Amino acid sequence: MMHYRLAKCVWGNDYVNRMLEWNIPSLSADGNLPAFLRRHPVEHVIYTTRADAERIERHPAYRTLADKVPSRIDIAIGSGDRQLYGGAISRMNEAHQRILADCRADGATWLFDQPDHVWADGSLGTLAEAVGDGTRCILFAGLKTALEEMIPQLGRFRSEDGAVLSVSPEDLLEAALDCLHRHDMVRFWKGPEGTSWPHHVAWRAGRTAFVRRTFMPQPFVIPPTGEAVVAKRSLDWDFLESAFPDMADISFIEDSRHFLVAEMTPGALHQESKGTPVDVASVGTFAACIASPYQERCFRTPIVYGGWTVSDRRMRRVLDYSRRCREAADLFARHNRVLKELGPDFPQLADILSAVLRDAKLFSALRVPAEATFLLPEGRSVSHLSGRDPGSVMQVVMDHTVAGDWPLARLREAGKAAALSGRIWSIGTADTRTSVDGVPIERPDILCAGFRFHALAQRTG
Repeated sequence: MMHYRLAKCVWGNDYVNRMLEWNIPSLSADGNLPAFLRRHPVEHVIYTTRADAERIERHPAYRTLADKVPSRIDIAIGSGDRQLYGGAISRMNEAHQRILADCRADGATWLFDQPDHVWADGSLGTLAEAVGDGTRCILFAGLKTALEEMIPQLGRFRSEDGAVLSVSPEDLLEAALDCLHRHDMVRFWKGPEGTSWPHHVAWRAGRTAFVRRTFMPQPFVIPPTGEAVVAKRSLDWDFLESAFPDMADISFIEDSRHFLVAEMTPGALHQESKGTPVDVASVGTFAACIASPYQERCFRTPIVYGGWTVSDRRMRRVLDYSRRCREAADLFARHNRVLKELGPDFPQLADILSAVLRDAKLFSALRVPAEATFLLPEGRSVSHLSGRDPGSVMQVVMDHTVAGDWPLARLREAGKAAALSGRIWSIGTADTRTSVDGVPIERPDILCAGFRFHALAQRTG
């Protein structure tokens, strides 16, 4: 029988305090670890330092949970002083590698936890049902909240002795949105502020409802992995695609109605200098320059928060709008990749794409289909674009783009090709080579970023 281990690492007074005051009491709620235990074997394990272990073991909240669910403390973290953020991340990753190794050795599935997580009552019961259906790695995107503001909000949900925190997903979401950390606030679509790192993006549907898409979801259920799988940066950065390359092995919790986790972080942490607005260009650039193809596929799955607070019609509209934004950002990313990969060899293409990517209105107006073939013009035909007049650029793109995938053989067979502008290109033969309006195709069937290109020869004389 599969068994489970809810495990986390913790050290230092601040994080230990948060864990004992908020995280462990939320795990003790009847719909969390006790509910999980009623369906599956599970234990609660804390990886920490020797000094912190003694304090944790004496605390009433830990003892209360240990009376309900098998619990133990593992002395697995040294006492080295690595307080800077980068050092703390390295230390955390080392502990996570130890947890992964221990789970692998014992055949246990890791239920991921952090010492600053607050679990809505019923969330782990929801996971118990999901894993009972045979689901493997389960992903979600928790909310980051400002610790100082959350503490007074959550106090009313604690038991008299403070050992149990029972807060429903509805109440936790309302509190989280009232106390949302700036880290999450700046990642709303076209919000008043912005970020240079839109690893997740949210679209508002109402005061307490929104849709989020994320390139880097958090894994909350992690089956045993192979020895070669190592998180070089963090579990939500590069671990997933190494551990579960087949996306059939992962699933998302797509609604916060029965599952919600909020992270309590000091408001002064993770502050960012003002970045660019979260829009098609910024998300598309992030996708092209930072995200992996695997992470881009993760971004396709929307997660609904607070959907019960707005009408179904309203939520469907916001979901559809977020999908269209995602598709536009994906197209922008593909154009960006073409510019990087083909631009050095085709200056005329670089001129066109540079103009398109710099002008949001031009990019939006072009509406290039997801599947398209470009008849890459020779240099003289686009020499007039040096001024990057949007109208001229748009005309060239529309004249030289054919909807659909058109390999050379298909072009020859058709004998003509209709561009997006309505222009009809004659496909024939010139100097024994396939030609477009008499100009030979010098480099056919160049594939890049899901598009096909046929580069026309440069005329002489």
